[in-house]
Amino acid sequence: MTYYSTEFQPTTITLVDTRTEEPFFSIEIPVGKQLTLQFDEGRGHDPLTTPDLMRYSFFEIGTTVGRLREALSVPNAFSRRLDVSYREAPERPPPRPGKEVRVEDLADVGPFGAERSKTIYDD
Repeated sequence: MTYYSTEFQPTTITLVDTRTEEPFFSIEIPVGKQLTLQFDEGRGHDPLTTPDLMRYSFFEIGTTVGRLREALSVPNAFSRRLDVSYREAPERPPPRPGKEVRVEDLADVGPFGAERSKTIYDD
């Protein structure tokens, strides 16, 4: 399963243990990322309470191949529910590392686009 989080639909995934109706695991998907999940039956640590294993990872939206690097023992398919909720939008993505934002004072630049403006008759 893959869930996307966009600027206008920031997404949170919550895994609920239906035996107690308590949230078992919750994760906010960062804007601009996708969360991919896979459940492996019978691979969890406790055969009674958490018999399955959930593997998951974040990727850039549109990624189709990748390794699921995180894992968590979870209730079986009959005892879990995935709830999808949406945070308040719009939510801006975090700035990219190493990318500085350029800010200029409009008084120093002049009228917007003034240096680039020309008429259709100019060469």
